[in-house]
Amino acid sequence: GIGDRLVDEKKMSDGKLRWCYEHRPTLDLTLKHEYEGFRFDMRNRFEYRDKESTRRNYMRYRGRFRVRTPWEWTDWRISPYASWEMYIEDEPSLSSGQIFNKARSLFGLSMHPIEHMQVSLFYLLLHERHGDSGWKPLHVPGIEIKFEF
Repeated sequence: GIGDRLVDEKKMSDGKLRWCYEHRPTLDLTLKHEYEGFRFDMRNRFEYRDKESTRRNYMRYRGRFRVRTPWEWTDWRISPYASWEMYIEDEPSLSSGQIFNKARSLFGLSMHPIEHMQVSLFYLLLHERHGDSGWKPLHVPGIEIKFEF
């Protein structure tokens, strides 16, 4: 698939928090497999990162492996899933040992409370590499709501 994302992030710049714009055209290649009801997919996302706050644009690869279970509980079809994603970027300021600079582990439950709506409750553990100080974890509980017609 081909996509285009417009991102506004609040970042610290010169001691002040400010909104920074980023344009990310993407190309996704996804491989899927099913085994005894378990659904596996490996999404390979290539992003061109056009960032307002940098002089040189660069590419980023995001590889995500996800497994969805065949189990469904209650009328809402509650079903657990898990994924792991890695980030590799060619940002000019990174040394060759730092291009793998982010990893995300996600565990969640998806459900369908009404027709055409999917809700996911999840826990995300994000590890980011911060220069020489090593990997820093960030714990994020979340909710995602998706409508499909």
